[in-house]
Amino acid sequence: MHECRSKPSSIRGYRRMTEHEIAFNSRFLVLAGSETVTTTLAAAVYFLAAYPRVHNKLAEEVRAQFPREEDVTMRSVNGLKYMMAVLDEAMRKMPPVPGSMSRVVGTKGGDVICGWHIPEGTVLDIWPWASNHLERNFTNAYEFIPERWLDAGDEWDGIRFNKERRRASQPFSMRMVLARLIWNFDLSLGDEESINFPDCKSYAVWIKRHLQIRLTPVMRL
Repeated sequence: MHECRSKPSSIRGYRRMTEHEIAFNSRFLVLAGSETVTTTLAAAVYFLAAYPRVHNKLAEEVRAQFPREEDVTMRSVNGLKYMMAVLDEAMRKMPPVPGSMSRVVGTKGGDVICGWHIPEGTVLDIWPWASNHLERNFTNAYEFIPERWLDAGDEWDGIRFNKERRRASQPFSMRMVLARLIWNFDLSLGDEESINFPDCKSYAVWIKRHLQIRLTPVMRL
């Protein structure tokens, strides 16, 4: 944004942004860069603690891949296929942006969406939580099953994540934090109230409920 404002000629075809436009867009940049990451990490940690089978499988992958904690780097975490599937499934179960993201039908003459002809210029809203929990979209939709993403082909890339590539939807910060957390600790729910964590209300963001996680240090010889 600074580059666009101070050197508008360096971005061909773009005009200088006004102070109002910068302030308006900054809200969304801050929200997208912070709240979405914390929501996904909180969801991933909860589901790992609530599903011991998934937790143990991820722990085996991470600890076998990295003999030392310093081996966990931005480059090396890309090889953790199961961890990426865990993050994909966490985003499916608890979409970082819970509300609808409106889109306009731009196809001339309209388009056919979900079997219905939608006129050109129509504004459409698709609610990610609802579509992600439909059985016709995902088998056992209410269960946390990261394996569903392991053999997903290119046609699945971004289908539930607003047309962004699956890997691009996972910032390096999330992968690094989760990998180091699992390398160092075993996770479990800290109290009975925490089991209800996913039953959150949402507005522009999730209003997160109480979540207490017990961290047990991994014993190494």
